[in-house]
Amino acid sequence: MWKTGLLIVHLFAAGAPAPEPVARVDVGPGGVSCTYQRCMTKCAKLSGPVCHSYCESKLTERRAVGICPARG
Repeated sequence: MWKTGLLIVHLFAAGAPAPEPVARVDVGPGGVSCTYQRCMTKCAKLSGPVCHSYCESKLTERRAVGICPARG
């Protein structure tokens, strides 16, 4: 009886559609950060003394090239 119940659960699970991936605005292609907060967090972990100017320039560059959305 237990095996029958387990078989039924597996059949329902196999027939269910796969979940769709969640689009993340704060991460661009290749895992690059597309938000100022994410960039600052990553930069601070690396003990960067010039994180503010680095993140400003990187985000501007990534938006100009099209890696990150214009507003993200």
